[in-house]
Amino acid sequence: MRFSFQCCRRGPIFLVALVVLIVLGAGFGYAWIGGTRVCNVARRFINARDFDSALQVLGPAEGKDSSAEVAYLAAVAYRRNGDVREARRFLRRAAELKWAGSDIELQRCLLVAQSGQVAEAEPRLAEIMQSDVDDHAAEQICEAMAKGHMIAFEMQKAMDCLDNWLRWQPNAPRAHMWRAEIYRRGQQAELAIKDYGAVLERDPSNYEAKFEMAKTMVEANDVAAGHKLLLECLEVKPDDPVVLANLAQSSRRLGELDQCVNFANRAIASDPPKRSRITALTELGQVQLAQGKASEAIKTFSQVIELDPGTLTVHYSLSRAYMLLGDKEAAKRSEREAQKVWNQDTRSFEILQRLKDEPGNIELRVELALILYQQKQVVEAKRWLQSALLVDPHHRQAKETLARINDGTLAVQDTAEATPSNESAGASPPNKR
Repeated sequence: MRFSFQCCRRGPIFLVALVVLIVLGAGFGYAWIGGTRVCNVARRFINARDFDSALQVLGPAEGKDSSAEVAYLAAVAYRRNGDVREARRFLRRAAELKWAGSDIELQRCLLVAQSGQVAEAEPRLAEIMQSDVDDHAAEQICEAMAKGHMIAFEMQKAMDCLDNWLRWQPNAPRAHMWRAEIYRRGQQAELAIKDYGAVLERDPSNYEAKFEMAKTMVEANDVAAGHKLLLECLEVKPDDPVVLANLAQSSRRLGELDQCVNFANRAIASDPPKRSRITALTELGQVQLAQGKASEAIKTFSQVIELDPGTLTVHYSLSRAYMLLGDKEAAKRSEREAQKVWNQDTRSFEILQRLKDEPGNIELRVELALILYQQKQVVEAKRWLQSALLVDPHHRQAKETLARINDGTLAVQDTAEATPSNESAGASPPNKR
């Protein structure tokens, strides 16, 4: 009552000021409650591994006046979503705003591990794992170490991490997806399909697992089953050029040539990523060749070679198309190119096999990068050079080659020494489909 009495005595000006303070207080209270709710929702999305949704929720609160918690959660979501640059930016912001030091330290260690420098971060992460760490943090540690080994192309170490992770969390979807990817790279399609199936068994709506399983089935010659899954993916994303290109491939292999042409043309018209454009053009060219349209097939296959000179099948198909037109010289030239690609592929396989036992062999990593660069697989070439620099940051050839690729001064002819000569080749390549 005393407070009310004094208010009355101080008159109208005081009452106005009091109302302003109450309104401002309510506003701050609303902002605090709203910010807390945003963070709670974002945490739920992060724990459910839906990082895109978490970032959408955090987005409006990510400004310069964001709270320490918002900045920290944004850093976690960006890191786990693969955006290392943004993760580092928001982690610095969270540290400036005095977020918990132990959380900041963990995320910094995870960034180091995830970038491929697992050995540098592993001792501290092992200590953290032995402490009273919660399951969400433990999962992040498993995740970052496995991803780091994969980035460094240390596949056996990555597989060991994933196996340990799955023993602890048998239903971890990311562990199954990444292990399936390693199996696919090692041409163990059945094991990859089993892992994709484990994800779909728990979550039938998982689009990524369904699409990757479909592609793997087609690669493993279970074309009808893969085609069916691809059609289900198309229902979810009707205009996705990546799905359309893969459907062109499975349709042709099922003998549905009209459907193949339809899917291929739709994919090409949708401005697809490079790899999907190559797939769509290759399938279109194969149908044109099967229909005796040699001139059209040559034009189509030439576009593929321009994008990816390392496509063995297309070189052989191009040779057949030239033979149909009676151009024997051009046909022979295409056969020689096919032999060259065969030598490169054979050497690449040998390198990958040796790297299983010699993961620290930098020269092999650089050689494989140069082969990939010759085949215009620039992104993969850069990744292998970066993996070499993870082993030895001062390796001269790896540093110089990566720098020349980045500034556009490395000519393909400068990498010719990476490819075995035709004279050193063994058996001739098979005439692939």
